[in-house]
Amino acid sequence: MIDRGEMQMFLSLGLTESMWSLRTHEAYNRDIELYLLFLEEVGCKSVAHSNATLILQFMEKRRKVGDSRRTRARRQAALRSFHRYLLSEGVLEEDVCVHLPTPKRAATLPHYLTMAEVARLLKQCAGAGPLARRDLAIVEILYATGIRVSELVGLDVADFQQGIQVESLKVLGKGRKERFVPIHEHAVLALECYLRRSRPQLAKPLSPGSLFLGAQGRPLSRNAVYKRLRKLGLQAGIRTVVTPHLLRHTFATHLVHEGADLRSVQEMLGHANLETTTVYTSVDAERLKKVHTRAHPRA
Repeated sequence: MIDRGEMQMFLSLGLTESMWSLRTHEAYNRDIELYLLFLEEVGCKSVAHSNATLILQFMEKRRKVGDSRRTRARRQAALRSFHRYLLSEGVLEEDVCVHLPTPKRAATLPHYLTMAEVARLLKQCAGAGPLARRDLAIVEILYATGIRVSELVGLDVADFQQGIQVESLKVLGKGRKERFVPIHEHAVLALECYLRRSRPQLAKPLSPGSLFLGAQGRPLSRNAVYKRLRKLGLQAGIRTVVTPHLLRHTFATHLVHEGADLRSVQEMLGHANLETTTVYTSVDAERLKKVHTRAHPRA
């Protein structure tokens, strides 16, 4: 059996130096563990004997078992980082990944909700109970800011910054980087109503300072947010499965449609690279193409 000590040291380093988010850490843990199991299956007794051929064989196996192109790209990225760490520690004598082909991701455009669907989703949250007011605040915040679900559930009450002109949320993003995201009046009103009338009803004596709480007074989990949005989407008659990431895409797409510049959208989304944000220009170009085809006399 292969000693997994090097893997644990590598993963610990990634967390302590804030190289990745917790989700990336968990994904890389699974990816490298799968590779080490593969090495055992083929009779490789030490990770020091890993090479490009074995990595390619592993990737081919993952393709055959049904891994998507996106998943395989992430697995290969995890193995590249791991093998470079092994090289730096002297476990390997050469970078075995240097000649690996770079997997191409499928060029898929993000799905998003229409304005009418967003309105139906918000209407579905209408209600006088504490959970209904909480759900309305969550949907308003996700659509108003485009923050990730991990950022949403990580918010504290103190992260809502009320100013003279612009209200904003202090968000702790990937790599523990802070950013301030402005929120509009509708989201502010929904959040203030939740904080004033609903959170005190949900909070228990030992409840933490988390912004969004569950029915038992505990911080709302990612899974709970996914379940609530999915249910609200179904009740609103929306065919697409409503998720936090769908609302993130909707936020960015609607901003670009209305003329927002990419650099500003990048900052609000917390993207490290502008290239990641450019996908929304493709979405807008596709929309314009459909308008042209529908409206031009010779189209």
